[in-house]
Amino acid sequence: MTQSDALLPISRVAQQSQTPASTIRYYEQIGVLSGVVRTEGGNRRYNQGTVNRLQMIRALQQLGFSLKDIGLVLNKEGPKKADRDQLLGVFQQRRTEITQLIGSLQRQSDYLDSLMSSLQAQWQSGGCLGEAELEQLGADYCAFFDETD
Repeated sequence: MTQSDALLPISRVAQQSQTPASTIRYYEQIGVLSGVVRTEGGNRRYNQGTVNRLQMIRALQQLGFSLKDIGLVLNKEGPKKADRDQLLGVFQQRRTEITQLIGSLQRQSDYLDSLMSSLQAQWQSGGCLGEAELEQLGADYCAFFDETD
């Protein structure tokens, strides 16, 4: 057995992948992570590929994928032809969600720019915000996002 084939205890895999051992066990339980080998004493052992797979799981989570979708993406046998369309659909759905989020964030940024300009103009003229003005800002915010969403 070479060094790259050596089986690692869960503590080492957790350290190398920066994933808590409880999370590794959970991923096993739900079927996102496979390939665990048990020692005679029942301890879990993993190969180096497990570390790589855990890093991929974390990367996909950072992209906003659910564990269910990650299970599809990381299907050990690779996606079958029928699953390929489903996999591309999962990617397209996430891309659509990201595009919508970008639009929402851009509208929020635009609103903040407008708000800051209004506030600076009011302050430069010596005005300040009273309770009525604050309530109006809240109403304007709701109206702005009702119109754009």
